[in-house]
Amino acid sequence: MNLLNNIENIIFNSPRWKLLLVLFVIMIFKTGIFYHPNLWQHLEVAKSPFKNFFENSAHLHYFYQNWFGSFVAGFVGAKTKVLFFLFHLFFSFAFVLLFIKFLFKNLSEQTARISIIIFFLLPVSGTVFYFVGYDSVTLFLIALGLYFHRNILILLLIGTALGMQHFELAFVGIAFLLFALLIDKLAGNKEDFSIIFPLVLIIGVILGKILLIL
Repeated sequence: MNLLNNIENIIFNSPRWKLLLVLFVIMIFKTGIFYHPNLWQHLEVAKSPFKNFFENSAHLHYFYQNWFGSFVAGFVGAKTKVLFFLFHLFFSFAFVLLFIKFLFKNLSEQTARISIIIFFLLPVSGTVFYFVGYDSVTLFLIALGLYFHRNILILLLIGTALGMQHFELAFVGIAFLLFALLIDKLAGNKEDFSIIFPLVLIIGVILGKILLIL
């Protein structure tokens, strides 16, 4: 009984930093930190963002379809294996922390804490550390779009970056969100999210894909 009381106290009564520290330690112990097997191919894109490094290996051209993160890494000088890995690990942490900040900003304290625990139980919170790589950037951009869901200009820019980073994942994920919001509106629920939010993101994603192709 004392154990349950201690767990309840950590979840609902401890300072936020202590709850998050406990959750991060458990998650890292459970999943570890490792890099995506294809990470070093993306490093070659960072070194050569405007000329196809794989032009003599046509079956590898798709690494240029996840271009945005590699371009940014090259732009900031993360062109060694260690720096390239740390660059993506930064976005793994940034994704999780930004999503947590979003929950605390938009939910009551108790509901946010419960939601964060559920989030840490879901595979995405651990996979982003077990497979540190290009989708660390993808998930951060999606969380960034969620955080700035009221700012149309920023949403359009984020959507464009997503279209250059991982078009398929972004398009399908945002399309499902749009469908869920439409169902919610038809059910008569008045939520804080407008369907304009995913619509602008999808427009940006399509625009980003077109720019990447060009």
